[in-house]
Amino acid sequence: MPKGRKKNDGRGRLGGRTTGTPNKDNTLKTLLHKHSSSYFAPSIPLLNVNIDNENLRQQFIMLHENDEMVSQYDVDLFLMKPADRVNAELSMLKYHTPQMQAVSADMSVKDANTTISLRLSRIANGENISDEQ
Repeated sequence: MPKGRKKNDGRGRLGGRTTGTPNKDNTLKTLLHKHSSSYFAPSIPLLNVNIDNENLRQQFIMLHENDEMVSQYDVDLFLMKPADRVNAELSMLKYHTPQMQAVSADMSVKDANTTISLRLSRIANGENISDEQ
């Protein structure tokens, strides 16, 4: 009798985990996920927002007047300078937006010495000018 396992030999799977086995828990990933979720989730009542400058606090409340709860992210973003706010948003975009691949385009001009009127007259005469050298 030949040694080793063959596919479809009637003795079950050839290896690996059994079907339906969950992935192992990664405690660091779980901790980071909980931390991020609590940071971005609206959990602070709007009227309890802690902003030292009362004028800025009133501006924040007016900006979020339709929200009952806000997140710590909303507060932190509001307190940033505009340039820092843009950089923070751009930094986060790379985590949920696909990266664009490099694209090359052939921008060479093959018909550099022909005037528009000459080209139009040749088109009117029925000539195909798309593959001129």
